[in-house]
Amino acid sequence: MEQKKSKGKKKGIIGKKKGGTAVAFRPQDIIDAKFDLDCFGQDILDAVFARVGEGEDADDNLTYTLWINDMKKMYRTADQSNKYKQLKTAVKGLEREGFTFINADGHETYYPWFSKIVYVPSGNSEMSHIEVDIHKDVKKLIIEATNGAFYNAEKSCNIRGKYSRKLYYQLLNRQNFRGGRAIITIDELRWMLGIPESYNTGMVQKRVLEPAKVEIEENGEIHFTYKPIYEPVKRGRPIVSSFEFIIERSFSKKSYIDTTSYEVIENGMDDDKLAGSIVTNLEITQLEAWDIINTAKKKGYIKPDGNMEQLADIIKYCMEQKPAKPTNYILKILENGFVEPKTKKKEKNKDSLLNQYANIDYDEFESQILAN
Repeated sequence: MEQKKSKGKKKGIIGKKKGGTAVAFRPQDIIDAKFDLDCFGQDILDAVFARVGEGEDADDNLTYTLWINDMKKMYRTADQSNKYKQLKTAVKGLEREGFTFINADGHETYYPWFSKIVYVPSGNSEMSHIEVDIHKDVKKLIIEATNGAFYNAEKSCNIRGKYSRKLYYQLLNRQNFRGGRAIITIDELRWMLGIPESYNTGMVQKRVLEPAKVEIEENGEIHFTYKPIYEPVKRGRPIVSSFEFIIERSFSKKSYIDTTSYEVIENGMDDDKLAGSIVTNLEITQLEAWDIINTAKKKGYIKPDGNMEQLADIIKYCMEQKPAKPTNYILKILENGFVEPKTKKKEKNKDSLLNQYANIDYDEFESQILAN
């Protein structure tokens, strides 16, 4: 597959990444790059990608510390006793690993993932950690990226299939373009996922796409459908040349607002934490969260004194309605003054809807959400 060339622009889309270390950014050059890592190696990469550009991270900083106790919290498995050993093994596996991509000049370029990576054990398990020094050019590649995918690292780490994980990053990136419609040829699919040549089209669907679909929709931030595209041949049956994917952002089956996030949305918080909470609560991108915040400020739903109860109400209401596109849904509410954005139903009275919001029992609501 011909890789997309890095445009090499100085100003990328990551800027100062917000949302905390649950939100990672993976540039398209790395999504499309050629490399082979197991899932725990990918977990370490995601943990690093979640820290690059975050908060006060300086452009020239190359050193990151990954606390094992923090990483363990990302996994949903009940037994986490072996995570120390698995992550330690993954560190050894990353010592000589890197990736290859096509640079802005069209040349194939190889970089090691890290200039240094070391697992630092401790008698006190809470102090065990991984220290990494990222290559300066790799960091530059990330912060200057013009395309890529923001995603929840706590979700990606629970997608354990080798093919599923690679397909997940590809679809996350493509979900932002052409309305979420992507056509991927069989050759491209083999190249990007590392599918053996011995797999015929039926095996690709049965052993790669179907298991990936189940795993991604159970644990990830998107759901997708796919169908084969057939190419006629002179003799015999048509052959499958490509697959068409339709990708949409999905709601978690167990939507929740964690205690801290909901308290701070209700009582007032700084913009960075607010954006992180909106990303978590609605499962949208950082860019979408900041669009909501800026619109809410412009329309007066975030008060000068920090009161943002109305915005919290709207977010809660959106979670109840479960619209296919939560960002558009909320922006319409912000623009139209609490008028439910549905064209085929009679608009609800503004005052009655405001009264409905005013009568919310927040303690009961929080208890119900956290119980899921």
